[in-house]
Amino acid sequence: MLVWQKANDLCDVATLGSASNRIDLPDFAALSRYSRILAVYDNDSAGDQARQYFHSYSRVQIIPPPAHDLTDYFLSGGDLRSWLTSHL
Repeated sequence: MLVWQKANDLCDVATLGSASNRIDLPDFAALSRYSRILAVYDNDSAGDQARQYFHSYSRVQIIPPPAHDLTDYFLSGGDLRSWLTSHL
């Protein structure tokens, strides 16, 4: 949600709340209007499992976080808008 706070004018943002949460049918219906979906998960074992889960979805592009996670990147002075723009 930090990306939404800092760059909500660049793209739509959503969260599943946890790397272990999965998308259900209503979620897929809501996401079907997007031709490309960027997914960023923490650099940990839960994030690894989520990346494996989404690997089979062709519209989902997995983006590695610039640090352990986006919050760590932001708190260390990283520019989330610039980082996001480089992936759009």
